[in-house]
Amino acid sequence: MGNKVEILQRFYERVWVEGAIEEAESFFNTQAAASGLMPDLALSAQEFHDFVAALLAVLDVTSVNLEKAVEQYEWISVMGRFEATLLANGQPITGSGMLMARIVDGR
Repeated sequence: MGNKVEILQRFYERVWVEGAIEEAESFFNTQAAASGLMPDLALSAQEFHDFVAALLAVLDVTSVNLEKAVEQYEWISVMGRFEATLLANGQPITGSGMLMARIVDGR
């Protein structure tokens, strides 16, 4: 695994799987924004924090696996898969998605 993949895996493990939302900001540059979650909307670090908190209020994320990654310079593109359980009824769910991120100085 490349360094950028390890950073992303650590982020998903700590923040999504272990629920350490307060640690999310340590992975983001202060000027970072998350876009692509919803059409034509970029989320600030605080809005992303609130988004994750809302999802973790209804889901228990049990795993996030980064399956394919392509790195070039400061950029990484990753296909990932997650497994979770709905807290309301225990129903297991899975999903997948793609992430593109710019990582500078480990963030």
